Amino acid sequence: MIQSFWKTIAFALLLLAVGCDALDPAPEATITKVGGDPPLEQTGKALYERNCANCHGLDGISVSPDVTQMKGWTSTSTGTFGKLDTTMTQGPSGMPRFDTLDTEARMKIYEHMKTL
Repeated sequence: MIQSFWKTIAFALLLLAVGCDALDPAPEATITKVGGDPPLEQTGKALYERNCANCHGLDGISVSPDVTQMKGWTSTSTGTFGKLDTTMTQGPSGMPRFDTLDTEARMKIYEHMKTL
């Protein structure tokens, strides 16, 4: 009788172990971002901070020229992206060239500079 009891317990444990192994694990959760903000490294602010802020400061007021006073370069009413783009790609005296940044990145920097 005791031997039969242990055989039953062993068989039940075997079924339990096999049954647990056969269960499908829950699928991993995936999050799909729809719309919203672009990744931080692609924003004009992040590009400005990485490429311009060392000289011009986070607020645009540091080494000359003060980019907040460059109205002819950044104001939508009196200037265009073209002058700033030329300056960034050719680099005036003392300023490094940023010709490795594509036009879209330079435009994002320009748009950020208008907010300073």
